Amino acid sequence: MFNASLLRFPLWSVIPLLVIYVALAFSAFNLDQVQQNAILTIGVFLTATWLWICTKLEETYIALLAVFALILTGNLNEEHLYQAWGQDLIWLLIAAFVIAAGVFKTGLATYCASQLLKYAHNTRTLCYLLTIFIVLSVFIIPSTSGRAAIILPIFLGLAEILKHQTHILKALALLCPSIILLSAIGSYLGAGAHLITNQILVEQGYPAFSLLSWLWLGFPFALVSSLACTELILGLFTSKNERSMPLNLSHLNVLNEQAVGSEQKLSALQKRIICILVLILGLWLTEPLHHISATMVAIFGALLMVTPSVGCIKFSQAVKTVPWALLMFMAATLAMGAALIESGAIQLLTHSIFSKFDIQHPSASIIFIVLMIIISLLSHLFIQSRSARSVVLIPIAISLAPQFQVSPVAMAFISTAAAGFCHSLTSSAKPIAIFHQTETQTMFNAHDLLKLSFYLAPIMLVLLIIFSFIVWPMLGMPLLL
Repeated sequence: MFNASLLRFPLWSVIPLLVIYVALAFSAFNLDQVQQNAILTIGVFLTATWLWICTKLEETYIALLAVFALILTGNLNEEHLYQAWGQDLIWLLIAAFVIAAGVFKTGLATYCASQLLKYAHNTRTLCYLLTIFIVLSVFIIPSTSGRAAIILPIFLGLAEILKHQTHILKALALLCPSIILLSAIGSYLGAGAHLITNQILVEQGYPAFSLLSWLWLGFPFALVSSLACTELILGLFTSKNERSMPLNLSHLNVLNEQAVGSEQKLSALQKRIICILVLILGLWLTEPLHHISATMVAIFGALLMVTPSVGCIKFSQAVKTVPWALLMFMAATLAMGAALIESGAIQLLTHSIFSKFDIQHPSASIIFIVLMIIISLLSHLFIQSRSARSVVLIPIAISLAPQFQVSPVAMAFISTAAAGFCHSLTSSAKPIAIFHQTETQTMFNAHDLLKLSFYLAPIMLVLLIIFSFIVWPMLGMPLLL
């Protein structure tokens, strides 16, 4: 039976939407047909954004509904939706999830974690070793939800050992999802939002990021922000004595029920999977030498994972692990992005907003960059989905950037990195919801999350400003035109 509560929303939220509709309707009277179509596209886009913010309807359903409306009104050719499924990024994600299914099936990730964490002699080293492991996992497991599913058994294993250390457990429960979210920027496959950002850049005629270029720019920020967050969580939620408390994790066993091999040594199958992963990563990193696309390398790796006597999982089992709803959402949002661009909606919207601003002012570009960072940091309070945030923010950032003499490519990357901060509410990100409560107890409450966000937000703002103006230009991504 359909749950009517999904459609419940605060009545006050309808008022600004209606005001915007009326304003759009009046402005359309003095415009030509092309501009009226752009106005209609903006209306559909705003309605989808409002539904994402104010209702509990599934994000994929909303995106498909918006695409359907755009097609019916003639503002989007239905071929755009079909062609989206043929995008290389869709196939890249499918292959990456098949590879991740093989890693999960063998218990390789949890095995490596248990071996690494045995070297943790106190709480501080435990947190930092766990942080390093989570950061490195971004290269193997696509999407933040996928990494949360892999790391949860590791956390539960630690929780069993540290069940009487409530403060340490709370710190670990906050640490795991926080690092999952912050480190995602380190890999092109770290979040679906990255692929959406890249595709929007391509559709507007800008150069795309490769796996290697994204790694070069994103990994330093992922590492620095993750380490800063680790130290912050230790300082906020544990005492000095708890941080230096000796630990003995030599008997840690977090292998899941499907794991192959033993706790003491790698099995032959796990060694084969490691060889496959090394081969895939090696081919990805050497793409400029052999010119085989990242998508074809991923498909090759996925085929190895499901090949009898070589891989570790049946093809039918691997395909079941692919989050098809996520892929449908990405296809729909790519089609929405195409409608915004081709209808001229983005150009009309940005011109209307900034027509009276003095964009020639010497500090205009700096103000624009900082404002976009702040908006991207806070956007998770209104739009829960990371991918949806990219759909909303990136087209606007790309269109506005040239007017302020800012590189659209740099602005898109900066906004995407900033949108990785989504720690304020349990509903802000799926990893936080996963670690918020286990079967037996609640690990942290809303006050803990707000406390973390209150201190983490300014740290992220400072880091993003430093990287935007200093580090990323030094690494080859110029900020200003």
